Amino acid sequence: MDSYIKPLLFRGSGVKFTAIAMLSAASMFFMSFANRKQPAHIKDFAKCLNKSYELEDATVSLIMKRCSSLLDNEEADTAVKDFISNSKELLLIHAPNKVTSLSEHDALVAAPKTHELLYEDTENRILFINIDPGEEVTPHCHQYNGVMLLMNESKFLTIDDDGNTEEEYWDISSEILPGSKKLHSYKNIGHNTFFAILFELK
Repeated sequence: MDSYIKPLLFRGSGVKFTAIAMLSAASMFFMSFANRKQPAHIKDFAKCLNKSYELEDATVSLIMKRCSSLLDNEEADTAVKDFISNSKELLLIHAPNKVTSLSEHDALVAAPKTHELLYEDTENRILFINIDPGEEVTPHCHQYNGVMLLMNESKFLTIDDDGNTEEEYWDISSEILPGSKKLHSYKNIGHNTFFAILFELK
């Protein structure tokens, strides 16, 4: 059972039934999602979360609620295939990080406005990233190795920890992000709200 749901089952009968209902509803969503017509790459994405990351149906359904509409386009097909390939590659070579404590510049601490925690357990941490046009992201780092899926495109001004700037165009794609304490920040100078999801391995 997912770590964020299990503790609720022991806090009183009323909460227990609420938690069970939440879990049941999430599982029903996942089953209906799997059965209804969807582009193949979206179903493959859900299967990857189940099998490669070993996430339970309730967690997968929560992620799919946030990502399905963003991935429902032809451009996302290649990006999802690359995400699945990158995930298999990283999971194959990954060794647990020796991160004893998170930096004060961790993305969730330093840039909580643009980085949202979707799920966390002893092996994974999943962040949803949302950056509006004109928004500048606070300098931050990602200490865990991860795989990012960029779900739409925009233009950015990137700033490294030495203050060097560069304009970059981020398209719908996937990439492996090696864990590092090195700080980086960026500003969305394009016209689109940028969405991405980052799967970090502990």
